[in-house]
Amino acid sequence: GAYYLVADAPGVDPDRWSQRLLISVSEYNLPLKAAAEEAWIWATELATGRPVEGLDLTAYTGSGIKIGTFTTDEDGLARVDVDDPNTNYMLVTSNEPYVLGGSGWEWESGLSSWDFGLESESTHPDYNFRGYVYTDRPIYRQGQEVYYRGILRALEDLGYSLPSGETVEVTINDAGWEGIYTREMTLDEFGTFEGKLELDSGAALGEYNISVVFNEYHFSGSFTVAAYRPPEFEVVVSPADAELAAQQATSAEVAVSYYFGGPVAEAAVEWNVLTTPYAFEPAQFGRYTFSDRDEPWICFWCWWWAPDDPDVILSGSGTTDAEGQISILLPSDVMTGGQRLTIEATAYGNDGQVISGRSDVVVHQGDFYVGLAAQDYVGEAGEELAADVVTVDWEGERLPNQDLEMEAYRREWINTFVEDDFGGGTWEWETEDTLVATGTLSTDDNAEGVASFTPEEGGSYRVVVSGQDGSGRVVRSSIWLWVSGDEYVSWRRENNDRITLISDKTIYQPGDTAEILIPTPFEGEQWVWITVERAGILEQEVVHIEGNSLVYELPIDGDYAPTIFVSAVVVKGPDATEPVATHRVGYVVLTVEVTQQLLDISVTPSTEQAEPGDTVTFDLLVRDYSGSPVEASFSVDLVDKAILSLMPRGEDEIVEAFYAQRGLGVRTASGLVLSMNRLLLQQMEELDVRAMAGGIGGGGGGMDESDGALAPSADFEALGRGQGEEGEASSDELREQFEDTAYWDATVVTGRDGRATVEIELPDNLTTWAFRAVGVTEDTEVGEETIELLATIPLLVRPVTPRFFVVDDRVRLAALVSNNTGGAQEVEVTLQAKGLTLEDEASQTVTIADGGEARVTWWVTAQDVEAAEVIMSAVADDYSDSARPRLTTGPDGTLLVHRYTAPEIVGTGGQLIGEDVRTEVVALPPKYDDRQGELTVQLDPSLAAGMIDGLSYLEHYPYECTEQIVSRFLPNVLTYRALSDLGLADPELESKLAELVAVGLD
Repeated sequence: GAYYLVADAPGVDPDRWSQRLLISVSEYNLPLKAAAEEAWIWATELATGRPVEGLDLTAYTGSGIKIGTFTTDEDGLARVDVDDPNTNYMLVTSNEPYVLGGSGWEWESGLSSWDFGLESESTHPDYNFRGYVYTDRPIYRQGQEVYYRGILRALEDLGYSLPSGETVEVTINDAGWEGIYTREMTLDEFGTFEGKLELDSGAALGEYNISVVFNEYHFSGSFTVAAYRPPEFEVVVSPADAELAAQQATSAEVAVSYYFGGPVAEAAVEWNVLTTPYAFEPAQFGRYTFSDRDEPWICFWCWWWAPDDPDVILSGSGTTDAEGQISILLPSDVMTGGQRLTIEATAYGNDGQVISGRSDVVVHQGDFYVGLAAQDYVGEAGEELAADVVTVDWEGERLPNQDLEMEAYRREWINTFVEDDFGGGTWEWETEDTLVATGTLSTDDNAEGVASFTPEEGGSYRVVVSGQDGSGRVVRSSIWLWVSGDEYVSWRRENNDRITLISDKTIYQPGDTAEILIPTPFEGEQWVWITVERAGILEQEVVHIEGNSLVYELPIDGDYAPTIFVSAVVVKGPDATEPVATHRVGYVVLTVEVTQQLLDISVTPSTEQAEPGDTVTFDLLVRDYSGSPVEASFSVDLVDKAILSLMPRGEDEIVEAFYAQRGLGVRTASGLVLSMNRLLLQQMEELDVRAMAGGIGGGGGGMDESDGALAPSADFEALGRGQGEEGEASSDELREQFEDTAYWDATVVTGRDGRATVEIELPDNLTTWAFRAVGVTEDTEVGEETIELLATIPLLVRPVTPRFFVVDDRVRLAALVSNNTGGAQEVEVTLQAKGLTLEDEASQTVTIADGGEARVTWWVTAQDVEAAEVIMSAVADDYSDSARPRLTTGPDGTLLVHRYTAPEIVGTGGQLIGEDVRTEVVALPPKYDDRQGELTVQLDPSLAAGMIDGLSYLEHYPYECTEQIVSRFLPNVLTYRALSDLGLADPELESKLAELVAVGLD
C-alpha cells in the first residue's frame, strides 16, 4: 500500500516539505513510455522481473482526473489513450493488488532524452506542424524587393499531411525587431503561400526575421539587409588530386575569373591549407567499417557527434598570371593520411574587392582500404568468432589478393568505486587490453576474406586487420565484437541507469534490416522491453534472456527516414548477483537515408549562353523516386550568382526543413528510479566501499545526473547646368537595368506529365545567373535544382565609381574594359558625365589583347548638383558596350552629390503689451541650404500658459527611484506656488500641476 511518513523534531518548522515522504510498497514495477497522445505501461514483478498479465490498472492525470482503465496483456503491456496533450504527469495505480507508477520528472530522472544526449521533439497537436519559409536570395540592399514563399504541413509520426486551416499570419521584423510588415496569407491547394516586401530606401541594416503563425504554431526564416557591393569575380581552387595516398606531394591551381567570363590577371592572392580527420565510407559497403576507432561506446559517425576543429598546416601568398591563375604546392610531409585538407585562397581584385574560394583534398592511409563486418556482433565463449574482410580501392571497387594480418584484443573495464570526502562516491573505470589471438589472411579473387579467432571467455573484443600497400604504407581497420559466456562479463559500468545500444550500420537504406546489440551489465534471467519510437511507439516486443546481451533485428521502412529510435528497458529481479530489483534503459538512433521523399528535378535552358536583353526559356521536368512524373508546386527564381557568393544559399534547404533529423517524442519513466531498496543499498555500499570489489552487486542507479549536453544639394533639373557635359556614348544600347534578382514566380505548377515552362527576359547584368526551382507535392515530396546560365558580350566596360559624391570632391573614375572577342582590339573608351567637371580627355584609346583587360581613368570634380550622371562606353571595330554604374544611389541610375551642412538653431523671446506692432528681423547667412530648416513662431496668452509644454519633462513614470521622484516633484510644487503668489489664473495649468504633485506624493 501507500504510506505517508512524517518526521518532526523540536525547533524544526513542521511545514517543511522535506519532512514528509510518500512511500509506496508493492510487488510490482511499472515502467512507462509516454507520448502526447498515448502511453504504454509495462507491468513486471519486482521479485523476478517477469511481465505480469491481467493486471487491472487505472490512469490519472497529475491533478487527479481519471484518464481510463485498462488491463495488461500476456507481455505485461497496456496502452493508455491520452486525450489531453498537456498531460505531462500521469499516475497509474491498482488497489488489488496494490501498485503505483507514473511519469514526470521524478519518475524519469536519469532516463530523459537529454540524459542520453538525444534531441527531444514536442508532439503536442497545437505545435505538431512543420513549416519552411524562404526568400529568393539571402541578402538585399536597401530599397530592393524581397520575395518570400512558405510551405506548411501537419506533422505525423510517419509523414505529413496538409494542414486543416486556411490562413497564416506573416510578420517581418527588421534588425531592431521593429515590425515593418504584417499580412494574412491564404494557403493554396499545396499548402503554400507567397508574398513580397518592398524595403524602404532607409531600411535598417542587419538581419531581418520572417515570422509565420498558424494557430499556435510558429516558424520563421531570415534574410539580411546590407550595404554590399556586388562582386565581379570568383575564386575557384582546383586541386591536382582530389584524393591521394599519404606521404605524396600534390598541388592546387587557383583560378580568379570574372562572372561574365575571362581571367583576373596580376591579382594578389593569399592562401591557407587546413586539415581535419577523414573517414572512408563507401555506400556499397554499408555494413563494413573502414576506420580504426578505439572507442566502442561512442558513435563517431552519428549526426550529433561534433567534428574536430580544423588546424592550419600551410600558408602562403602570390600573384595570378596572365590567365588569372596561381599554383599552390603541398609537400609530402604534411600528408599523414586519414585526413581531409581544405585549401582556401583569397584574391584581391583590380577594383578593390576581396573574394575567397576553397576546395577539399582527401588523403588516404594507402592505396587501398580494409573493410571489416561482423558475421555476428555477439558470440559465445569457446565458439569461433569471425569478421568478414574486404579490400577495396578509393572508389569502393574490390581490390583482390591482398595479404593481411589480424590481431584480437580482449578489453576489460576495471570498475572501481571511488569514495569522496563526504561519505559518497562515484564509479570510475580503467581499461586493460590483452592480446589473445594473431593470424594472417589473404583476400581472394573477389577481394573477400575472413578474420577469425576463438575467444575463451566472454567480454569485449577489438579485432584489428592491417596490411601494406605497394609503397609500404600501413592501412588498418578495426571492429568491436562482444562475447557472452556463462561467467560474468565485465561491461563498462556507469554511475546511472543507462546502457548504450550499438547498431551495425551508420546509415540504413529502406529495405535494410538493422541489427542492434543490447548489452546489459547483469547476469542471469532478465526481461527486455524493446520499442521502436519517434513521436510515439511504432513497434515493440518483450524478450526474455538468460545472458547479458541480445541482438535485435529491425526491418527498415522508408517512412522511418530520416531518424528512428530504438530503446530497450531491461528489468531484473534480485538474486545472488543483484541484491535488489534493478533496471537499465538504453537508446540508439538509427539514421535512415531520405530517398522516397525526394523529387528528381531536371531543368533545361534554351541556350547555354545569352546576352543582356535575350529571352531564355527554362523547361522543368519532375519525377518521384520511382521515376514517375508528378504534379508539384514550384517557386522559380533567377538570381545573380555574384550576389549569392556574398551569402550563399544552403544546399537542399527544403529537404532539411522537412526531413532533417527528428527528435524523440517519447518519455521513459520507471518506479525503480525511486526505489528505496536501491537507494538504501547504495548507502550501505558507500559505508563499506570494500563491498564494491570486482564491480559486482546492486546500486549505481539513478544517482548521477551529470552526463548529458549627409543632405542632397541643388535640384536635379540643374544636373547639366554649367561645366562637365563631356563625351557622348558611342554604343547603340546602354546597359542600365541591373537586377540582383531577374525573375521570381512562386506559382509554377507542373502538369500530370511533370512538365512546366518558364520564359525570362534577361536584364543588363553581365554575369552568371543561377536559376533555381524549389518544389513540393501534396504528399510532401520535396526537392530543388539549380543550374547556371552565362550572360556576357565579347567587349564590355565596367564603370568603377563611388556610390555618391560630396560637392567639390576630386575623384578618379575608372573603366575596366575586358576583351573576349578572340583577337586584339583597339578600343576607344569614353566617359560621358553630367554634374562632374572633367580634368582629362573624355575619350581615350587603348589596345587590349584577347582575353586581356585595360583600366582607363579620369579625374573629375563634383559640382553643386543633386546628382551626377556617369556613362562609360567602349567601342572597337565591330564591338561596343556602354553602361551606367551598377551600384547607384540617385534617381534613374545617377550618383547622389552630397553637401556638408551644419544645422544652427537660434531662438528669441519677448512680451507684447497692448496693441503695438512688433517687428522681428530674421537674418539668413550668405550661403545656406534652402531646402532645409524652418521658422517657428509661438504666441502664448500668458507667461503661465507658456509653461505648460515644459511640464512634459516633469511627468512621473512607474518604478522611479527617490532621486527621480524628488527631481520632478520639487519643480512642480514651486511652479504651483508661483501661480498662487502671482495671482495668475490658469485652470488648465493648475489642474495639471495638482495631478503631478499628487502622483509625486503617492
